[in-house]
Amino acid sequence: MERYLFCSVGALLLASVGGFFLYVPIVTLFAGVVIILGLILMFSLGVYLGSKRTVRIKPACSPRESSRLELVRTCRQAGN
Repeated sequence: MERYLFCSVGALLLASVGGFFLYVPIVTLFAGVVIILGLILMFSLGVYLGSKRTVRIKPACSPRESSRLELVRTCRQAGN
């Protein structure tokens, strides 16, 4: 009895998957798969980059240039 039940369930699953592919155009299905894969890849990239402990940010200018910029900014604000 189990054997017939498993065979009929397999045939029912195969028929419903076939019916789904007849109902939904394949291009739409591929577009959905590509979008979902893109979201998964972006999420995994964020997790990978977020798990790194060291993040190096290159400063825009050296400390010496930074102090010169502060001096210029203070002089301009003072009106000199």
